[in-house]
Amino acid sequence: MEDVLIHHGQSTSLRGMHLATRTRNVYFGFHSNDMSGNAPISENNWYHIVYRADRNGDNTTKTVFLNGVQTATASGTIYYQGTGSNGAISKNVLQYSPNSSRINGYLNHVLFYNRPLSNAEISHLYNYF
Repeated sequence: MEDVLIHHGQSTSLRGMHLATRTRNVYFGFHSNDMSGNAPISENNWYHIVYRADRNGDNTTKTVFLNGVQTATASGTIYYQGTGSNGAISKNVLQYSPNSSRINGYLNHVLFYNRPLSNAEISHLYNYF
């Protein structure tokens, strides 16, 4: 089961970016090359989640951080090609099984940067917030 936290662009290959939870893991993708973090999350806990996409020429490296720790990384030639201003932030944050009802949660300090943050900057944000 997936629950989208933040979405931008179109729901077509490489034209949409989504940040989500799926099977208790944080998920990040561009609608064709999704990747999952490797650290499960649980109910009733606050988490600091960072998704970083770093494009260098034709190569993109995507990284997921949970509570300041890198939990997954993937590289490839696929990169985000979306445009526009149609972003959305979900009201329902987490869902853990097909038989459960959605639970309410909160997103706090949602930040977007126009450059990839370094590991040290991500660690500082986790310790600061």
